[in-house]
Order: sequence, then structure tokens, then C-alpha cells
Amino acid sequence: MAYQIGQARKKYKVFYRTVYALESDNKDAKLFNCVQRGHQNSLEMMPMFFVLLILGGMGHPCVSAAPGLVYIISRYLYFTGYSTGDPQNIL
Repeated sequence: MAYQIGQARKKYKVFYRTVYALESDNKDAKLFNCVQRGHQNSLEMMPMFFVLLILGGMGHPCVSAAPGLVYIISRYLYFTGYSTGDPQNIL
């Protein structure tokens, strides 16, 4: 997902050190911000995910691996849907 942020920065001409684009500065600010928010949302969820995955994996590593894989795939699909800027594409 971080790679997509870099690509979005180039595509929408949002320079580094700018976390979110302003619509007054950039006409594509909404699209860039959707990509950025999708990535930030995934980062916010990761600590809880890792703690729960490690705790579950201590007792049942194989059982924990399957939901962990499903979670990772679903977060990526959520990110790609959110990045479009269309609310209908969000899972």
C-alpha cells in the first residue's frame, strides 16, 4: 500500500511532507486523500491485528494463519476500493 501512496503522489503531484492534499492547491486532492486515508486506516488497525494474531498463534498457529491471511487480503481489497473515491467500491 505504501507503494500506491508513492504512485499517487506522482500522479496527483502531491509532494512529500504533505500528508493530505488541499482542494485549494490541487484539483485531484480528493482522489489522493482517498488513497492516503485507505492506507492510514490500515495502519491504525495493524497493532490490534498483530497482537491478536500473535496471541492466537501461540496456542494455535495453523488455525490463526488462515484468518490472518483472510484479514490481509480483505484489508488490501478495502484499500483498493477506498482508493477509487467511489463509496460504492468500498467493501
